[in-house]
Amino acid sequence: MIYGVKLLPENKKKIVWSAVIIVVSVGGIVYINFFAGSASSNRLPADTVFPPAVGLSELPGAQEPLSVPISAGTGLLPYGAELNISILQSEEFQSLKPDTGVSVNKEELGKDDPFGD
Repeated sequence: MIYGVKLLPENKKKIVWSAVIIVVSVGGIVYINFFAGSASSNRLPADTVFPPAVGLSELPGAQEPLSVPISAGTGLLPYGAELNISILQSEEFQSLKPDTGVSVNKEELGKDDPFGD
């Protein structure tokens, strides 16, 4: 037996209300899942085939997206055997500075053992 754990409230009125809420909730779940069901008028036969979606060219005022030709390479890289490293030699990339790191003083760290004295 677990001591010190209150499973039910001590007030008799609260116990009754808790039981009513639980019974109504469980009853509602059972009714909705097993007895209510969906109306048969909303169900479609299993062999129903829907028409394809409307293409963009059929919508009024819509334009087809531009197609960009992509030639996939056959090598290790997806777009050829060479990497474009010109961005590494640009002025913007060269002006970037390396991270200096974060310095923290020993006094700012706090206790080594928070549970010790």
